[in-house]
Amino acid sequence: MDKDYIVQSLIIDKNKFDLVDALLYVLKNGKKSDKVDETVNYYRFRQVEPLLLDKKGYHNYKTVGIDDGIKYIVAYK
Repeated sequence: MDKDYIVQSLIIDKNKFDLVDALLYVLKNGKKSDKVDETVNYYRFRQVEPLLLDKKGYHNYKTVGIDDGIKYIVAYK
């Protein structure tokens, strides 16, 4: 049975977290930290490639605020 949603990425605000604290948050919450993309304002930790999600029927995305400075991008069917 498929899950209702899958976390595609974590987005962490650079104004609230430095890179070390962002990595610690990701690891503490059991998420992957092997690749981080950095923009002017955010660190982005991709959990699942969008093409893989698309193949599994997860075509819709929503950004959900989790904590102050932390958002999850979730994919759902």
